[in-house]
Amino acid sequence: AGYRTSTAANAEDALALLQRQRPDLILLDVGLPGMDGLEALRRIHQEGDIPIIFVTARRREFDEVLSLELGADGYITKPFNPRDLALRVERKLQVKALEDELRRQKEEMSAIVFSAADAILRVGADNHIQFCNPAAQRLFNCANPPVGQHYDDICKHCPALELGFQQIKPDANSQISGYEVEMDNGKTIFVNVAAV
Repeated sequence: AGYRTSTAANAEDALALLQRQRPDLILLDVGLPGMDGLEALRRIHQEGDIPIIFVTARRREFDEVLSLELGADGYITKPFNPRDLALRVERKLQVKALEDELRRQKEEMSAIVFSAADAILRVGADNHIQFCNPAAQRLFNCANPPVGQHYDDICKHCPALELGFQQIKPDANSQISGYEVEMDNGKTIFVNVAAV
């Protein structure tokens, strides 16, 4: 399948190898000499989020359920079709790549939201604040993020918003100083702090 691989004869060697290399995926046998694969799985998960597929001769349902409960990403029993294993590896690596990309995008978006000059609030359908970036926290003169507080109560701390968000109007240059984005379960509010 075109993958670079490293092998280890037992769990102890695999854990030592893990200190030197960061694999994209691990194929792990349950019935290893010395430390078994289930204990190795526990220890590998302490090192980070690496997908693990168990490859084993054991056919007991207990092993499959226990391995999945412990965080294995898949389970295949010997003898197996090599193409089946290759497809499972390929699929898991695709999922991992998507998860990594989503994590990267989430981190990038968080950096943008938290560094934005505009105040950004997420208000639930019950009018309680679910999220508040630092600019919104400053706008509303809050020492701590006002998550969980009622939006109307927070507006009292900002003279420009005494009557609530509806008071934000376009300025003389017809530039929008604030707007809402309605959603099924609430709304997200953006306020141009410089215009308030």
